[in-house]
Amino acid sequence: MAKWTWICIVLGLVIGFIGLGVFLASLGDNTSQRIGDASVYQEIDSITDCSVLQDGFNVAMDNAEKRQPGDKMRDISLDYAGYINDRMITLGC
Repeated sequence: MAKWTWICIVLGLVIGFIGLGVFLASLGDNTSQRIGDASVYQEIDSITDCSVLQDGFNVAMDNAEKRQPGDKMRDISLDYAGYINDRMITLGC
């Protein structure tokens, strides 16, 4: 019986470490989990002018509002807007 207890403990630890590894990997490059065009996210990352970022945010939100919920282009526009917002926060805009 003790043998099975140790096997269960080891198995639990292995599963826990795998889950931790997946979680830590998800904290890496956040552009890889984004929807839309990767080059748009790269462009956003290169912008340091807060007014340009704000204009981009406004355009992305306007585009999203023109689409119906569930529309893929709406989801992409909202993701762009969220990414721009995160960039503005990072820059202290």
